[in-house]
Amino acid sequence: MKNNHKIMDYLEKHKDEMDKTSIIMICQLVIFTNFNYEHLKKLLKGAYFIIHDDGEFYNKWKRFKNNNKYYFEHSSSHQSCKKQYRIGKNKICNINGQINHNYDCIIGTVCCKSDISNHEDCNTWFQFEKTRINNISNTLKHSVDYLHYLISNKNIGPFGRSHHTQDNPVHLKLK
Repeated sequence: MKNNHKIMDYLEKHKDEMDKTSIIMICQLVIFTNFNYEHLKKLLKGAYFIIHDDGEFYNKWKRFKNNNKYYFEHSSSHQSCKKQYRIGKNKICNINGQINHNYDCIIGTVCCKSDISNHEDCNTWFQFEKTRINNISNTLKHSVDYLHYLISNKNIGPFGRSHHTQDNPVHLKLK
């Protein structure tokens, strides 16, 4: 419970500087999953998360695209059963208050059964990335981030790197 207070303190402290979509997402994670303060620190460094939820969060969060002028239905290097959405649109703060004005959040689904022919039993995956893909300059920056990922085999997040990649995800469970 103490961890949840740290997350809420973080959100309260940075609420005026942060993207409302990311605030809502983090609040939903705290309320409905076992997401904690250590998970938050991993998220801000680009960890790849899977929520064992039969796609419930994916269906909630893809709606954010309707309020997001920077939303993209976009493929990425991540595998996904359903369309992927990039829904980061503004800025996010790290634990110490440093601001990334260009982060992105990408969401999709991953099959959780060995029979993936119908893609009905899929879980939500998501990751915060360092650079949004919304113009040519950022696409080039994102390409450099991708090269760093290929070299280091670590995801490149808004505030660091994470060894929690698609091959080594952080798993969240519903409460």
